[in-house]
Amino acid sequence: MILCRSGAATFPLQVMLDSIGSEMQPLEWQAAKRACRDFKKVNNVGISFICTDRTTVDKLGGLKLTVCGRAFPILPYSEFSSLYWVVVVLSNDVTAEHVYDFFVLHIATPVLIKSTYDKYSVQSRHITVYFPGRDPPSCLMFGTDDPVREIYPLGPTPHACYINHRISRYNAGPPPSIKSKRVQTKSHSTH
Repeated sequence: MILCRSGAATFPLQVMLDSIGSEMQPLEWQAAKRACRDFKKVNNVGISFICTDRTTVDKLGGLKLTVCGRAFPILPYSEFSSLYWVVVVLSNDVTAEHVYDFFVLHIATPVLIKSTYDKYSVQSRHITVYFPGRDPPSCLMFGTDDPVREIYPLGPTPHACYINHRISRYNAGPPPSIKSKRVQTKSHSTH
């Protein structure tokens, strides 16, 4: 994946392919092009492609290509990139272990849980949870296009952990507990 969000929003795929196919690109890319195929534009992200050689794919991660006059990085390959994931914003008392146990209890055992933001060994309260498969586990969906937006790993407590799904349309609007707090605040301010 070439992370060129602004390029994907501005230029048609053919123009971007002409740009990344030019001889002005790094030598590593010139050598790797023959192992790359199936280029496609992904709105709000960049250019997706498949690399058919494992050694080559490892060399491409972090390499910067010039796309329509600007340098953009190639996202390092991850075996987990095709899996369904959610970002969980942990409440104060909840740990990653609690979240893991919650999903195991709901028959959706994660394959990986990692800190979403980790800078100089300082980690945020956001964790990314990866599940086997490309689709959301049933415990994260009330129905078709009706996602779960918060979970309570410690049982019924006042502190929810908020869920942001890989599928961005599932994240429209605030989670239910935040929405109800806003309604309560609004009703108190009108009295």
